[in-house]
Amino acid sequence: MHDSFAMIRWSKAGISPGTSGILWSLSVAAEVVVFVVAGRPLLDRIGPAGAVVLSAGAGIVRWAVMAEIAWLPALALIEPLHDLTFAFLHLTCMRLLAQCVPRHLGTDHLRYRRHRCCDRSAYAC
Repeated sequence: MHDSFAMIRWSKAGISPGTSGILWSLSVAAEVVVFVVAGRPLLDRIGPAGAVVLSAGAGIVRWAVMAEIAWLPALALIEPLHDLTFAFLHLTCMRLLAQCVPRHLGTDHLRYRRHRCCDRSAYAC
């Protein structure tokens, strides 16, 4: 839903579809960095509570700026906050699920991640 409304807003502000695609690619690239490189070490360092606070703070900044400004340089700076507002919060939730759900009740996905993935995986607990 966000993407649809963002596209409408950006289009009304004169931002071309190609430029909108570049903005989206910035957020996706930032998300990949969190999932592959930075997410697990940061989550290990600040813990789930800190991760939720960081994600919420990034969300407040991102959505406040997007609500008020459609200036391309500002959008280019805030779109990568998607890494914190989605990807980092997602990793935090998966970590909490893996810790809270007893092993014998775990989902196939969590069981697969726990036993098949290398220790450097962002999902590894």
